[in-house]
Amino acid sequence: MSVTPSTPLQAPRRRTARRTIGLGITAAVGAASLLAPAAASAAHVTSLEPWKATNAYLAKADIDGRTAPQLEPRAKVNYVKKGSWVRITCQTTGQMAYGSKLWDKVGSYYVPDQLLKTYTDGALKGVPKCGPGQQPPTTPQPPTPPSTPEVSGLWDLARSTGFGPLPADTKRIVERTPAKTGKAGVVMFRFFIPNSQAGGRLLKGDGRGWNSVPSSGVPSRASLFWDTETGEVSLNVDPTHIADSFPKNFWGLKYKDLPGPSRITGGFYWPHKYPLPEGLQGGSTHAALPITNKSAEKYVTSTDFHARYDNTASIYGSAKTDTVYAKVSLLNSVTNSIGIGAWSVDVKVTIKQNSDGSFKVHTDGNGYPATEAYYYPKAGGSGAKTIFLRKIHHWAFDRSIDAKFVDKINTGIVDPGGGIAALDIASDLSCDSRSDGGSDCDRDGMGANPLPNLIAPDSYGTSAKDPAG
Repeated sequence: MSVTPSTPLQAPRRRTARRTIGLGITAAVGAASLLAPAAASAAHVTSLEPWKATNAYLAKADIDGRTAPQLEPRAKVNYVKKGSWVRITCQTTGQMAYGSKLWDKVGSYYVPDQLLKTYTDGALKGVPKCGPGQQPPTTPQPPTPPSTPEVSGLWDLARSTGFGPLPADTKRIVERTPAKTGKAGVVMFRFFIPNSQAGGRLLKGDGRGWNSVPSSGVPSRASLFWDTETGEVSLNVDPTHIADSFPKNFWGLKYKDLPGPSRITGGFYWPHKYPLPEGLQGGSTHAALPITNKSAEKYVTSTDFHARYDNTASIYGSAKTDTVYAKVSLLNSVTNSIGIGAWSVDVKVTIKQNSDGSFKVHTDGNGYPATEAYYYPKAGGSGAKTIFLRKIHHWAFDRSIDAKFVDKINTGIVDPGGGIAALDIASDLSCDSRSDGGSDCDRDGMGANPLPNLIAPDSYGTSAKDPAG
Protein backbone atom coordinates (compact mmCIF):
# COMPACT_ATOMS: atom_id res chain seq x y z
CA MET A 1 0.00 0.00 0.00
CA SER A 2 1.30 3.48 -0.85
CA VAL A 3 0.64 6.74 0.95
CA THR A 4 -0.33 9.65 -1.27
CA PRO A 5 -0.41 13.07 0.43
CA SER A 6 -3.51 15.12 -0.27
CA THR A 7 -1.30 17.97 -1.58
CA PRO A 8 1.96 17.52 -3.51
CA LEU A 9 5.09 17.77 -1.39
CA GLN A 10 7.16 20.84 -2.09
CA ALA A 11 10.72 20.17 -3.11
CA PRO A 12 12.85 20.76 -0.05
CA ARG A 13 15.64 23.28 -0.27
CA ARG A 14 17.72 21.56 2.39
CA ARG A 15 18.98 17.99 2.43
CA THR A 16 18.02 17.52 6.06
CA ALA A 17 14.40 18.39 5.28
CA ARG A 18 14.28 15.77 2.48
CA ARG A 19 15.60 13.13 4.86
CA THR A 20 12.96 14.05 7.46
CA ILE A 21 10.12 13.74 4.97
CA GLY A 22 11.48 10.47 3.66
CA LEU A 23 11.57 9.01 7.17
CA GLY A 24 7.97 10.16 7.75
CA ILE A 25 6.76 8.41 4.60
CA THR A 26 8.63 5.22 5.53
CA ALA A 27 7.05 5.23 9.02
CA ALA A 28 3.59 5.79 7.60
CA VAL A 29 3.97 2.90 5.17
CA GLY A 30 5.22 0.67 8.01
CA ALA A 31 2.23 1.55 10.18
CA ALA A 32 -0.19 1.00 7.32
CA SER A 33 1.03 -2.58 6.91
CA LEU A 34 -0.34 -3.36 10.39
CA LEU A 35 -3.88 -2.24 9.54
CA ALA A 36 -6.61 -4.44 8.19
CA PRO A 37 -6.02 -3.77 4.39
CA ALA A 38 -3.16 -5.82 3.04
CA ALA A 39 0.09 -4.17 1.99
CA ALA A 40 0.98 -3.98 -1.67
CA SER A 41 3.55 -6.77 -1.20
CA ALA A 42 0.79 -9.23 -0.11
CA ALA A 43 -0.20 -12.00 -2.53
CA HIS A 44 -3.71 -11.38 -3.86
CA VAL A 45 -5.64 -14.62 -3.79
CA THR A 46 -7.66 -15.16 -6.98
CA SER A 47 -8.46 -18.87 -6.55
CA LEU A 48 -8.71 -21.43 -3.77
CA GLU A 49 -5.35 -22.06 -2.18
CA PRO A 50 -3.96 -22.94 1.26
CA TRP A 51 -3.72 -20.12 3.77
CA LYS A 52 -0.51 -18.15 4.08
CA ALA A 53 0.19 -15.26 6.39
CA THR A 54 0.99 -13.06 3.38
CA ASN A 55 -2.16 -13.91 1.44
CA ALA A 56 -4.67 -11.07 0.85
CA TYR A 57 -8.38 -11.58 0.23
CA LEU A 58 -10.81 -9.28 -1.56
CA ALA A 59 -13.60 -7.59 0.44
CA LYS A 60 -16.94 -8.06 -1.35
CA ALA A 61 -18.66 -5.27 0.63
CA ASP A 62 -18.07 -2.63 3.26
CA ILE A 63 -17.60 -4.61 6.50
CA ASP A 64 -18.03 -3.52 10.14
CA GLY A 65 -15.48 -4.79 12.66
CA ARG A 66 -16.53 -6.68 15.82
CA THR A 67 -14.58 -7.48 18.97
CA ALA A 68 -16.13 -10.95 19.08
CA PRO A 69 -17.47 -13.33 16.37
CA GLN A 70 -21.02 -12.02 16.59
CA LEU A 71 -23.14 -9.44 14.77
CA GLU A 72 -23.59 -7.08 17.71
CA PRO A 73 -22.12 -4.94 19.03
CA ARG A 74 -20.23 -3.32 16.18
CA ALA A 75 -16.91 -1.94 17.36
CA LYS A 76 -15.98 -0.06 14.18
CA VAL A 77 -18.32 0.79 11.29
CA ASN A 78 -16.93 0.31 7.75
CA TYR A 79 -13.73 -1.15 9.18
CA VAL A 80 -13.00 -2.83 5.80
CA LYS A 81 -13.96 -1.04 2.59
CA LYS A 82 -15.42 -2.86 -0.42
CA GLY A 83 -12.71 -3.72 -2.99
CA SER A 84 -9.83 -3.62 -0.50
CA TRP A 85 -7.47 -6.55 0.05
CA VAL A 86 -6.96 -7.77 3.61
CA ARG A 87 -4.99 -10.45 5.42
CA ILE A 88 -6.68 -13.12 7.57
CA THR A 89 -4.73 -13.96 10.74
CA CYS A 90 -7.03 -16.73 11.97
CA GLN A 91 -10.55 -18.15 11.65
CA THR A 92 -13.17 -19.27 14.22
CA THR A 93 -16.86 -20.05 14.50
CA GLY A 94 -19.43 -17.76 16.07
CA GLN A 95 -22.89 -16.36 15.47
CA MET A 96 -24.60 -17.16 12.18
CA ALA A 97 -23.90 -14.30 9.74
CA TYR A 98 -24.92 -14.19 6.09
CA GLY A 99 -25.48 -17.96 5.99
CA SER A 100 -22.30 -19.08 7.75
CA LYS A 101 -20.96 -19.34 11.30
CA LEU A 102 -17.37 -18.83 10.11
CA TRP A 103 -15.63 -15.61 11.13
CA ASP A 104 -12.24 -14.23 10.05
CA LYS A 105 -9.85 -12.22 12.20
CA VAL A 106 -8.64 -9.19 10.24
CA GLY A 107 -6.28 -6.95 12.16
CA SER A 108 -7.86 -6.20 15.55
CA TYR A 109 -11.43 -7.18 14.66
CA TYR A 110 -13.61 -10.04 13.50
CA VAL A 111 -15.49 -9.90 10.16
CA PRO A 112 -17.98 -12.40 8.67
CA ASP A 113 -16.17 -14.87 6.38
CA GLN A 114 -18.96 -14.66 3.80
CA LEU A 115 -18.00 -11.05 3.01
CA LEU A 116 -14.42 -11.94 2.04
CA LYS A 117 -13.66 -13.78 -1.22
CA THR A 118 -11.80 -16.90 -0.02
CA TYR A 119 -13.19 -19.17 -2.76
CA THR A 120 -14.59 -21.59 -0.17
CA ASP A 121 -17.51 -21.70 2.26
CA GLY A 122 -15.40 -23.56 4.82
CA ALA A 123 -12.24 -22.81 6.74
CA LEU A 124 -9.05 -22.28 4.76
CA LYS A 125 -6.56 -25.13 4.76
CA GLY A 126 -3.73 -24.46 7.18
CA VAL A 127 -5.34 -21.38 8.76
CA PRO A 128 -4.75 -20.95 12.52
CA LYS A 129 -7.82 -21.24 14.75
CA CYS A 130 -8.48 -18.10 16.74
CA GLY A 131 -7.86 -18.79 20.43
CA PRO A 132 -7.91 -16.88 23.72
CA GLY A 133 -4.42 -15.56 23.08
CA GLN A 134 -5.57 -13.96 19.84
CA GLN A 135 -8.70 -12.35 21.22
CA PRO A 136 -8.49 -8.55 21.07
CA PRO A 137 -9.04 -6.65 24.29
CA THR A 138 -12.74 -6.01 24.58
CA THR A 139 -14.05 -2.59 25.37
CA PRO A 140 -15.71 -2.72 28.82
CA GLN A 141 -19.42 -2.11 28.52
CA PRO A 142 -21.24 -0.30 31.30
CA PRO A 143 -23.29 -2.77 33.36
CA THR A 144 -26.96 -2.83 32.57
CA PRO A 145 -28.75 -1.41 35.58
CA PRO A 146 -31.07 -3.98 37.15
CA SER A 147 -34.71 -3.35 36.63
CA THR A 148 -36.35 -1.84 39.67
CA PRO A 149 -38.77 -4.38 41.14
CA GLU A 150 -42.27 -3.26 41.93
CA VAL A 151 -42.63 -2.29 45.59
CA SER A 152 -45.68 -3.35 47.59
CA GLY A 153 -47.93 -0.45 48.53
CA LEU A 154 -48.58 -1.97 51.97
CA TRP A 155 -44.83 -2.31 52.61
CA ASP A 156 -44.35 1.32 51.62
CA LEU A 157 -47.17 2.39 53.95
CA ALA A 158 -45.82 0.29 56.83
CA ARG A 159 -42.34 1.69 56.35
CA SER A 160 -43.68 5.27 56.26
CA THR A 161 -45.92 4.78 59.31
CA GLY A 162 -43.21 3.12 61.38
CA PHE A 163 -40.23 5.24 60.37
CA GLY A 164 -41.52 8.25 58.42
CA PRO A 165 -42.97 11.58 59.54
CA LEU A 166 -44.48 11.43 63.04
CA PRO A 167 -48.15 12.36 63.53
CA ALA A 168 -48.94 15.14 65.99
CA ASP A 169 -48.74 14.20 69.70
CA THR A 170 -47.25 10.76 68.95
CA LYS A 171 -43.93 9.72 70.51
CA ARG A 172 -41.33 7.42 68.97
CA ILE A 173 -37.98 5.78 69.58
CA VAL A 174 -35.95 3.91 66.94
CA GLU A 175 -33.41 1.23 67.76
CA ARG A 176 -30.93 -0.08 65.17
CA THR A 177 -30.53 -3.80 65.82
CA PRO A 178 -28.44 -6.47 64.08
CA ALA A 179 -31.62 -8.47 63.32
CA LYS A 180 -31.38 -8.34 59.50
CA THR A 181 -32.95 -11.49 58.11
CA GLY A 182 -31.98 -10.98 54.47
CA LYS A 183 -35.66 -10.83 53.53
CA ALA A 184 -37.09 -7.42 52.71
CA GLY A 185 -40.26 -6.65 54.64
CA VAL A 186 -41.78 -4.88 57.64
CA VAL A 187 -43.45 -6.45 60.69
CA MET A 188 -46.07 -4.41 62.58
CA PHE A 189 -47.10 -5.39 66.13
CA ARG A 190 -49.93 -3.20 67.40
CA PHE A 191 -51.78 -2.64 70.72
CA PHE A 192 -55.41 -1.48 70.67
CA ILE A 193 -58.57 -1.30 72.84
CA PRO A 194 -61.53 -2.93 71.05
CA ASN A 195 -64.19 -1.05 73.05
CA SER A 196 -65.08 2.56 72.37
CA GLN A 197 -64.55 3.52 76.03
CA ALA A 198 -61.69 2.89 78.41
CA GLY A 199 -60.05 4.24 81.54
CA GLY A 200 -63.14 4.15 83.75
CA ARG A 201 -65.20 5.71 80.92
CA LEU A 202 -62.95 8.76 81.07
CA LEU A 203 -61.05 7.89 77.88
CA LYS A 204 -61.90 6.83 74.38
CA GLY A 205 -61.00 3.34 73.33
CA ASP A 206 -60.11 2.47 69.76
CA GLY A 207 -63.52 0.98 69.01
CA ARG A 208 -62.42 -1.51 66.36
CA GLY A 209 -61.62 -5.11 65.56
CA TRP A 210 -58.70 -6.64 63.68
CA ASN A 211 -57.25 -4.36 61.01
CA SER A 212 -54.20 -5.17 58.88
CA VAL A 213 -53.82 -1.70 57.32
CA PRO A 214 -50.49 -0.29 58.64
CA SER A 215 -51.68 3.30 58.83
CA SER A 216 -51.55 5.82 61.66
CA GLY A 217 -55.17 6.54 60.77
CA VAL A 218 -56.20 3.17 62.28
CA PRO A 219 -56.94 3.89 65.99
CA SER A 220 -54.39 2.19 68.25
CA ARG A 221 -52.60 2.68 71.57
CA ALA A 222 -49.08 1.83 70.42
CA SER A 223 -47.26 0.01 67.64
CA LEU A 224 -43.93 -1.71 67.10
CA PHE A 225 -42.34 -1.85 63.62
CA TRP A 226 -39.41 -4.08 62.56
CA ASP A 227 -37.74 -3.60 59.17
CA THR A 228 -36.35 -7.09 58.54
CA GLU A 229 -34.02 -5.78 55.82
CA THR A 230 -32.30 -3.02 57.82
CA GLY A 231 -32.77 -4.31 61.38
CA GLU A 232 -34.39 -1.05 62.48
CA VAL A 233 -37.12 -1.27 65.13
CA SER A 234 -39.39 1.62 66.12
CA LEU A 235 -41.85 1.96 68.99
CA ASN A 236 -44.65 4.49 68.49
CA VAL A 237 -47.03 5.52 71.30
CA ASP A 238 -50.22 7.32 70.26
CA PRO A 239 -51.88 10.22 72.10
CA THR A 240 -54.68 9.77 74.65
CA HIS A 241 -58.20 10.91 73.75
CA ILE A 242 -60.71 12.08 76.35
CA ALA A 243 -64.27 10.78 76.02
CA ASP A 244 -66.81 13.27 74.67
CA SER A 245 -68.69 13.01 77.98
CA PHE A 246 -67.24 11.49 81.11
CA PRO A 247 -68.20 10.79 84.76
CA LYS A 248 -67.91 13.44 87.45
CA ASN A 249 -65.93 11.12 89.65
CA PHE A 250 -62.98 8.92 88.83
CA TRP A 251 -62.56 5.82 90.90
CA GLY A 252 -59.19 4.22 91.39
CA LEU A 253 -57.44 2.27 94.11
CA LYS A 254 -55.77 3.57 97.23
CA TYR A 255 -53.55 1.65 99.59
CA LYS A 256 -54.71 1.35 103.20
CA ASP A 257 -52.75 -0.09 106.09
CA LEU A 258 -54.37 -2.67 108.28
CA PRO A 259 -54.56 -1.85 111.98
CA GLY A 260 -51.32 -2.47 113.78
CA PRO A 261 -47.67 -2.07 112.75
CA SER A 262 -47.62 -1.88 108.95
CA ARG A 263 -44.47 -4.00 108.74
CA ILE A 264 -46.38 -6.82 110.38
CA THR A 265 -50.00 -6.43 109.34
CA GLY A 266 -49.43 -4.98 105.88
CA GLY A 267 -52.32 -3.41 103.99
CA PHE A 268 -54.56 -3.60 100.95
CA TYR A 269 -55.86 -1.55 98.02
CA TRP A 270 -59.35 -0.18 98.30
CA PRO A 271 -61.59 1.68 95.81
CA HIS A 272 -61.16 5.41 96.19
CA LYS A 273 -62.79 8.38 94.50
CA TYR A 274 -60.31 10.87 93.07
CA PRO A 275 -60.99 14.35 91.73
CA LEU A 276 -60.45 14.84 88.03
CA PRO A 277 -57.73 17.22 86.82
CA GLU A 278 -58.91 20.80 86.42
CA GLY A 279 -59.70 21.97 82.91
CA LEU A 280 -60.27 18.50 81.53
CA GLN A 281 -62.42 18.86 78.41
CA GLY A 282 -64.49 16.25 76.64
CA GLY A 283 -63.16 15.24 73.23
CA SER A 284 -59.70 16.71 73.86
CA THR A 285 -56.43 15.04 72.88
CA HIS A 286 -53.39 14.73 75.14
CA ALA A 287 -49.93 14.06 73.75
CA ALA A 288 -48.37 10.71 74.51
CA LEU A 289 -45.87 10.59 77.33
CA PRO A 290 -42.21 10.45 76.26
CA ILE A 291 -40.54 7.07 75.77
CA THR A 292 -37.41 6.17 77.71
CA ASN A 293 -35.27 3.50 76.05
CA LYS A 294 -33.77 1.42 78.85
CA SER A 295 -30.42 -0.33 78.51
CA ALA A 296 -31.77 -3.66 79.82
CA GLU A 297 -35.08 -5.42 80.37
CA LYS A 298 -34.71 -5.38 84.14
CA TYR A 299 -35.18 -1.61 84.11
CA VAL A 300 -38.58 -1.86 82.39
CA THR A 301 -41.00 -2.29 85.29
CA SER A 302 -44.73 -2.05 85.89
CA THR A 303 -46.42 1.13 87.11
CA ASP A 304 -49.28 -0.74 88.78
CA PHE A 305 -50.24 1.44 91.77
CA HIS A 306 -47.34 3.82 91.14
CA ALA A 307 -47.28 7.14 89.31
CA ARG A 308 -44.81 7.46 86.44
CA TYR A 309 -44.47 10.06 83.74
CA ASP A 310 -42.90 8.21 80.85
CA ASN A 311 -43.29 5.06 78.80
CA THR A 312 -40.36 2.69 79.09
CA ALA A 313 -38.96 0.09 76.72
CA SER A 314 -35.96 -2.12 76.09
CA ILE A 315 -35.52 -3.14 72.44
CA TYR A 316 -32.78 -5.33 71.02
CA GLY A 317 -32.23 -7.94 68.33
CA SER A 318 -30.15 -10.98 67.42
CA ALA A 319 -28.49 -11.49 64.03
CA LYS A 320 -27.79 -15.14 64.89
CA THR A 321 -31.44 -16.07 65.43
CA ASP A 322 -33.14 -13.37 63.29
CA THR A 323 -35.14 -12.31 66.33
CA VAL A 324 -36.31 -9.01 67.80
CA TYR A 325 -37.14 -8.57 71.49
CA ALA A 326 -39.12 -5.68 72.96
CA LYS A 327 -40.15 -5.34 76.59
CA VAL A 328 -42.48 -2.40 77.11
CA SER A 329 -44.37 -0.72 79.95
CA LEU A 330 -46.92 1.68 78.49
CA LEU A 331 -49.53 3.96 80.04
CA ASN A 332 -51.91 6.70 78.97
CA SER A 333 -51.07 10.33 79.57
CA VAL A 334 -54.20 11.32 81.58
CA THR A 335 -55.21 8.87 84.28
CA ASN A 336 -51.56 8.48 85.17
CA SER A 337 -51.82 11.89 86.84
CA ILE A 338 -54.85 10.95 88.92
CA GLY A 339 -54.30 9.45 92.36
CA ILE A 340 -51.63 6.77 92.48
CA GLY A 341 -51.24 6.51 88.71
CA ALA A 342 -52.58 4.49 85.82
CA TRP A 343 -52.27 0.76 85.39
CA SER A 344 -49.63 0.02 82.79
CA VAL A 345 -49.50 -2.38 79.89
CA ASP A 346 -46.53 -4.63 80.65
CA VAL A 347 -45.58 -7.06 77.88
CA LYS A 348 -42.46 -8.67 76.45
CA VAL A 349 -42.76 -9.35 72.72
CA THR A 350 -40.51 -11.81 70.85
CA ILE A 351 -40.67 -11.93 67.04
CA LYS A 352 -38.56 -14.41 65.07
CA GLN A 353 -38.39 -14.86 61.30
CA ASN A 354 -37.62 -18.45 60.33
CA SER A 355 -35.40 -19.45 57.40
CA ASP A 356 -38.47 -20.26 55.27
CA GLY A 357 -39.82 -16.73 55.77
CA SER A 358 -42.48 -17.68 58.32
CA PHE A 359 -42.69 -16.07 61.76
CA LYS A 360 -42.92 -17.14 65.38
CA VAL A 361 -44.38 -14.60 67.82
CA HIS A 362 -44.50 -14.94 71.61
CA THR A 363 -45.78 -12.55 74.27
CA ASP A 364 -45.46 -12.62 78.05
CA GLY A 365 -47.28 -10.16 80.31
CA ASN A 366 -50.67 -8.87 81.25
CA GLY A 367 -53.62 -9.52 79.00
CA TYR A 368 -54.50 -5.93 78.14
CA PRO A 369 -55.12 -4.60 75.56
CA ALA A 370 -55.69 -6.64 72.39
CA THR A 371 -52.67 -7.11 70.12
CA GLU A 372 -52.20 -7.93 66.45
CA ALA A 373 -49.17 -8.51 64.23
CA TYR A 374 -48.83 -8.53 60.44
CA TYR A 375 -45.99 -8.90 57.94
CA TYR A 376 -45.69 -6.83 54.76
CA PRO A 377 -43.21 -8.19 52.15
CA LYS A 378 -41.49 -5.54 50.07
CA ALA A 379 -42.05 -7.32 46.75
CA GLY A 380 -44.87 -5.89 44.67
CA GLY A 381 -48.13 -7.76 44.56
CA SER A 382 -47.70 -9.11 48.09
CA GLY A 383 -50.46 -8.56 50.61
CA ALA A 384 -50.44 -8.48 54.40
CA LYS A 385 -49.71 -11.73 56.20
CA THR A 386 -51.34 -12.18 59.62
CA ILE A 387 -48.80 -13.63 62.07
CA PHE A 388 -50.32 -13.03 65.54
CA LEU A 389 -53.71 -12.12 67.03
CA ARG A 390 -54.39 -11.88 70.77
CA LYS A 391 -57.80 -10.73 71.94
CA ILE A 392 -59.02 -9.46 75.28
CA HIS A 393 -61.20 -12.35 76.30
CA HIS A 394 -64.89 -11.51 76.30
CA TRP A 395 -65.08 -12.24 80.03
CA ALA A 396 -63.34 -8.93 80.58
CA PHE A 397 -66.36 -7.17 79.04
CA ASP A 398 -69.09 -9.26 80.61
CA ARG A 399 -69.14 -7.50 83.98
CA SER A 400 -72.70 -6.22 83.69
CA ILE A 401 -74.05 -3.61 86.09
CA ASP A 402 -77.43 -1.97 85.74
CA ALA A 403 -76.90 1.12 83.60
CA LYS A 404 -79.39 3.12 85.67
CA PHE A 405 -77.40 2.35 88.79
CA VAL A 406 -74.18 3.42 87.10
CA ASP A 407 -75.71 6.68 85.94
CA LYS A 408 -77.18 7.32 89.39
CA ILE A 409 -73.90 7.06 91.26
CA ASN A 410 -72.07 8.60 88.30
CA THR A 411 -68.96 6.62 88.92
CA GLY A 412 -66.11 5.62 86.68
CA ILE A 413 -65.30 2.49 88.62
CA VAL A 414 -66.85 0.34 85.89
CA ASP A 415 -64.33 0.19 83.06
CA PRO A 416 -65.96 -0.95 79.80
CA GLY A 417 -62.54 -1.17 78.17
CA GLY A 418 -61.61 -4.25 80.18
CA GLY A 419 -58.80 -2.30 81.81
CA ILE A 420 -58.67 -4.49 84.92
CA ALA A 421 -56.71 -6.87 82.70
CA ALA A 422 -53.89 -4.33 82.77
CA LEU A 423 -53.24 -5.23 86.40
CA ASP A 424 -50.26 -7.56 86.58
CA ILE A 425 -51.77 -9.24 89.64
CA ALA A 426 -54.95 -9.97 87.69
CA SER A 427 -53.59 -11.14 84.36
CA ASP A 428 -50.42 -12.96 83.39
CA LEU A 429 -50.67 -14.44 79.91
CA SER A 430 -48.17 -16.36 77.81
CA CYS A 431 -49.22 -16.50 74.14
CA ASP A 432 -47.72 -18.16 71.05
CA SER A 433 -48.57 -17.61 67.41
CA ARG A 434 -50.06 -20.39 65.31
CA SER A 435 -49.36 -21.15 61.67
CA ASP A 436 -52.81 -19.79 60.74
CA GLY A 437 -51.96 -16.35 62.19
CA GLY A 438 -53.94 -16.77 65.38
CA SER A 439 -52.54 -17.45 68.85
CA ASP A 440 -52.90 -19.72 71.86
CA CYS A 441 -52.71 -18.20 75.34
CA ASP A 442 -52.23 -19.73 78.79
CA ARG A 443 -52.66 -17.97 82.10
CA ASP A 444 -49.62 -18.33 84.35
CA GLY A 445 -48.84 -18.15 88.03
CA MET A 446 -52.14 -16.89 89.39
CA GLY A 447 -52.73 -19.61 91.93
CA ALA A 448 -55.92 -19.07 93.92
CA ASN A 449 -56.18 -15.39 92.98
CA PRO A 450 -59.86 -14.80 92.06
CA LEU A 451 -59.18 -11.72 89.91
CA PRO A 452 -58.10 -13.65 86.80
CA ASN A 453 -61.53 -15.21 86.63
CA LEU A 454 -62.81 -11.76 85.65
CA ILE A 455 -60.38 -11.64 82.76
CA ALA A 456 -60.06 -14.94 80.92
CA PRO A 457 -60.14 -18.72 81.31
CA ASP A 458 -56.98 -20.63 82.09
CA SER A 459 -56.30 -21.00 78.37
CA TYR A 460 -57.89 -19.82 75.15
CA GLY A 461 -57.17 -19.34 71.47
CA THR A 462 -57.68 -16.54 68.99
CA SER A 463 -58.28 -16.66 65.27
CA ALA A 464 -59.03 -14.06 62.61
CA LYS A 465 -62.71 -15.02 62.82
CA ASP A 466 -62.90 -14.10 66.51
CA PRO A 467 -63.74 -10.58 67.66
CA ALA A 468 -60.80 -8.73 69.18
CA GLY A 469 -62.55 -8.51 72.55
